Amino acid sequence: MTNVVPTSLESIVPILVVTFLVALAASLVVGRLLLQYPSKLLMGKSIDPDALRWTSTSKPTCGGVHFYVVFLIATSMLSMVSYWTGMQITSQVLGIVSATTVAFLVGMIDDVYDVKTSYKFGGQLLAAHIVYLSGVIIDVSGIGLVNYAFTIFWVLACINSINMMDNMDGIVGTVSVSILSVCLVSMALTGTLAGPLALLMVAVIGAIAGFMFFNWHPATMYMGDKGSHFLGVFLAAVGAIYLWNFREVGGPAFQPKQFLLPMMVFAIPMIDTFTVIFRRLRAGRSPFIGTYDHLTHNVAFLGFKDNKVAIIFACVSGLTFLGGISILQQTPYWQTSDTSYYAGMIFLLFLGFQSVYVLNGRFSVKHAEKKSITEDKAVLQMSNEKSLEEVRSKSAI
Repeated sequence: MTNVVPTSLESIVPILVVTFLVALAASLVVGRLLLQYPSKLLMGKSIDPDALRWTSTSKPTCGGVHFYVVFLIATSMLSMVSYWTGMQITSQVLGIVSATTVAFLVGMIDDVYDVKTSYKFGGQLLAAHIVYLSGVIIDVSGIGLVNYAFTIFWVLACINSINMMDNMDGIVGTVSVSILSVCLVSMALTGTLAGPLALLMVAVIGAIAGFMFFNWHPATMYMGDKGSHFLGVFLAAVGAIYLWNFREVGGPAFQPKQFLLPMMVFAIPMIDTFTVIFRRLRAGRSPFIGTYDHLTHNVAFLGFKDNKVAIIFACVSGLTFLGGISILQQTPYWQTSDTSYYAGMIFLLFLGFQSVYVLNGRFSVKHAEKKSITEDKAVLQMSNEKSLEEVRSKSAI
């Protein structure tokens, strides 16, 4: 029998649809089993009621197990598809599977034992180097050492930004699906949708969709560090391949348009991470000690309920998705004005989120002033009532 590699959308789409449905079903089943038969190894330290979460109710952190179990199923399916069709499994695919495995194990150990930051960073660094050594390299300068440093930084930044954003129900899932969707569209436009990574990406989307059934507010489980680390490495790797590869050969060393697509697609986690780190450092606090100062928290402080916050961020993720698709379509016809236009869009989104902090600051001042006025009125009323009572007492005498 002659193996034929599927090269058209008509031939690959049915495989991807089946992969998504299998991943979704597996994710739902795994979630039910984990909730029914809890295990400390799989649940993690967030069972501890003292764990810092937005909600005070303790939930198991087994969501990351969803992702990894479904990912293993997807790799098995990929092996069968590769055998049937002759689809080549590249070193990049093997590297991504290995790196996400390392990241998942590092996160799981941290969920259970709450390891030191230096140990966790060492595990993240190992996963980043596996990604790089597998051939996933971001060319931003044409200089090998610079590309190496930038690729490692990109993977570490993605891991920690996704980890930091996992602070409210349903947020990371919606953002991750938006990012993966743009990567799939990029694959379709560049004619690489028939590759093995498309199958893995669709499987991860299915895993997230199943997890969201348990993570949408009110959540019954969280993804934990094992889930955020897994997603962080996976998103970083596929983003490096399909979002950073629009660089003109022979062009200038620095090409602004190359940065705009990943900045647009990863806008929410990037803006959140930058804002939180900047504000913590400005306040003299460690950027690694969590507090309720994320974008999601500040939107909630405006008076939105948790499920509404998730919907708001889903809508913003939809906007970044559309922005990413627009950049992809415009890339072959790029002009200098496009750089200003899309950079302006990202900057406006940044200002929009910063305005939330400003509004919260004004509301806090107004609330404090209102509270002070109310307290003053109460004291005055008590004083008047006391004086009146004294007059009545003297009159009675």
